[in-house]
Amino acid sequence: MRASTLILLSFALLAMPVAAEVITVETETIVQPAPRTLEAPPRLTQTRGTQPVATLMRADYAAWEQVEAIGAWNRAGNTPIHDGFSRPLAVPTTLNLDPAEASRGVLIERQGDATLWSTHVFVENAHRLRLRLNAVELPANTVMWVYNDKDEVVRFGPELRSPDGELWTPSIGGERIYLDVQLPNDAAAYFELDAVAQMFRLDRNGDAIVGPTVAQRMECLEDAACYTGSDYTGLTTLKQAVSHVRFMNGGMSGTCTGQLIADTDTSTVIPYLTTANHCFATQSAASSVEAYFDDIAPSCMGTWPSISSLPRVNGATLLASTSSNDSTLIRLSANPPGTRSYLGWTTNNIPSGTQLLRVSHPLGYPQHVSTTQAITPASNQICGGVGVNEFAYSRLTFGGTFGGSSGSAITMLNGSNLYMVGQQLGACGTNTADGCDGVNNNEVDGRFSDFYPTVSSFLDPDTNSGGGCTPSDTVLCIDDEAGDQRFKATLFVGNGIDIDAQAVPLSSLGITRGGMFWFFELANPELLVKVLNGCGINGNSRGPPAPTTPPPPPSTIEDTQDSATEIYTNPANSLANTVSDLTAFSGCN
Repeated sequence: MRASTLILLSFALLAMPVAAEVITVETETIVQPAPRTLEAPPRLTQTRGTQPVATLMRADYAAWEQVEAIGAWNRAGNTPIHDGFSRPLAVPTTLNLDPAEASRGVLIERQGDATLWSTHVFVENAHRLRLRLNAVELPANTVMWVYNDKDEVVRFGPELRSPDGELWTPSIGGERIYLDVQLPNDAAAYFELDAVAQMFRLDRNGDAIVGPTVAQRMECLEDAACYTGSDYTGLTTLKQAVSHVRFMNGGMSGTCTGQLIADTDTSTVIPYLTTANHCFATQSAASSVEAYFDDIAPSCMGTWPSISSLPRVNGATLLASTSSNDSTLIRLSANPPGTRSYLGWTTNNIPSGTQLLRVSHPLGYPQHVSTTQAITPASNQICGGVGVNEFAYSRLTFGGTFGGSSGSAITMLNGSNLYMVGQQLGACGTNTADGCDGVNNNEVDGRFSDFYPTVSSFLDPDTNSGGGCTPSDTVLCIDDEAGDQRFKATLFVGNGIDIDAQAVPLSSLGITRGGMFWFFELANPELLVKVLNGCGINGNSRGPPAPTTPPPPPSTIEDTQDSATEIYTNPANSLANTVSDLTAFSGCN
């Protein structure tokens, strides 16, 4: 019978040790093309000396309670560590494309078939800024830039919009942040610029540094620039994989550590990145992600680099997140630039006494290295809700970790290969506020082996517990039994227009028997598809796609067990109607 066969197969696969080799590649940033896009921002308000649309006083005067709250939160050992907060604008500015109605602080120009919209915000004594655009509705070929007066420029688009219509721009250093927008003439477009996020450097206590003071080094932290692969095997690989991850969540700016992780399909390189569930666990936060790479001093104990100078990727898709082992997996919106390493991983046990190597960003500082020794904790060393089956315990032997290290990988050697075996939850002990205390505290990391069944369809597509469906940008894998990935769904525009739709898995929401597709922008999905098991009702599975917009979408659903395929079409230039097929995939084998 179907159910018993699949359950036995699933258990057999999960019992097997699984390992992925480390993949090191050199890639370029993938930029999605847009018609008639200016390569550089128009700089309308900057070059013409336009007054800012909003001016905010320095935070320690006008928002001192929020500044103090950052320190109180961080000093109390809460995670993720906070390094900034959202400040509302007194009067929101609404996108308007009519040059005759440009408001104070906004410039609008028509150039050929494009309209340019430009404004800026000034925040006194700011270290770093982001803008919030709310209720965003923009054409897919909209291009935007944020920049400052020191030639830091980041280009982006509507892909950073969260499911609830919020878009946090990439961050820019300094007191002034400019926003330029290029849209087609007379486009249907809307947003409200209603808030700015102000980010701070943090001192050794986790307090926000409001002035120009430089963050102080802490005695136990070990600068990763001082150590190489000759000191710790695999350290160079680990440095190239680690990311300084910043994000917005609930109006607060947070900072954690993440790392690129390999999948077992070596024919492609997909920018999967893992971090902690307590850092973030929603698509809204993932949409706001800024993943910085190579945040490391140029030499041992050298001057820390400006984050503005680092390669970065903005935006990500949340693939899976669970609090049971404090793990999150995202897919970055583009491959990170430069030479990158994608960590191997293993579901093997972590023997007690094993040395574990970590690179993290404590307090949002550049890369620091630490080592721990795996232990089997005594019963009085196990923290509540942090069981040994889901979490690995280890004792600091070198260096230290603090808030901001959350989500960083612990890695162990197997021969000459370095494998990821977990990611940091935090410390467990009697002095957890001190990340240097390896006597009274244990380090606690979510076990990758416990997270693997949740993410096997992404990281181990050839041997995950479902057989034939391999998820991709254009392939949606749908469960029959939990985790079996039995049904393969695709969608494309026919009628001579060959465009594959982008798949949107909903597994991070606990929805594994259905998903969505979009053609033009993620915020505007075209089709909902689900497959329900009707064996107990009429002896059939059934796959009812539910198109939502007029394009003629031929959708295909394949049962990968026996290659049975159902194809659903819609006449050209007609509104697509909901389809409910109660006789698809007849039989219950």
